[in-house]
Amino acid sequence: MGMVLCLDNQQFLFNVCESYQRYIKEHSLKFQCEARVFLSRLDSHSTGGLYGLMLTMIAHKAGLGTRVYGPKGVVELFREALFLFWHNMLPYSVANLTGSKEVMPGLLKQNDIDAIVQDSSINMSHLYYEAIERKAKENAKSINDASSDLKEGLEGNGMVYEDGLCKVSSLVASWGGKECLSFLVETSQQMGKVQMDKCKEKGVAKTQIGQVMKGQAVMANGEWVQPIDLVD
Repeated sequence: MGMVLCLDNQQFLFNVCESYQRYIKEHSLKFQCEARVFLSRLDSHSTGGLYGLMLTMIAHKAGLGTRVYGPKGVVELFREALFLFWHNMLPYSVANLTGSKEVMPGLLKQNDIDAIVQDSSINMSHLYYEAIERKAKENAKSINDASSDLKEGLEGNGMVYEDGLCKVSSLVASWGGKECLSFLVETSQQMGKVQMDKCKEKGVAKTQIGQVMKGQAVMANGEWVQPIDLVD
């Protein structure tokens, strides 16, 4: 069974079954860049709709920054798909949560992807990733690296994903004699919506709103104003 968790402007997708796109459409969800995808198993129940979803995200220009996580073998699964989908896989980065700490990098910028696609000397999937490696040496910030948000989990379990929005722990279990993962999601405390009337009352300038939205205190009228005083 699939699930979508929306936090701020980011989507966390769990298990992409064949009916996943219909589910998204029925609930009026829009495809967003920088989605995070977590797979419990490498079978049709968890990945049946994955490639179709990723191609649709590319068509909607929503594939950039997307990262995929799953049990050991998920990186190999995606590398095999390169022969079918070629450059449509270039934005995506994939990482194993168990087994070897293998990562398949992607590209963050559309112009870098276009440059590789238009280069007639790059016509095999392994050459695509040689091109990505060269780009990484030129500018590491242009690379989508799924491993950058991972850290070691508890002994006997998989890696832990963590960013400013949530923490996703991968717990190792068995299903039909094969490894599968359960996910424990812990969300960070979310700040409410900044109220402009409260900002005006406290003397907070419009140029300081960005700091407030990041949870930072600001100086107004000689006093420090805390974000909690400016939200609903």
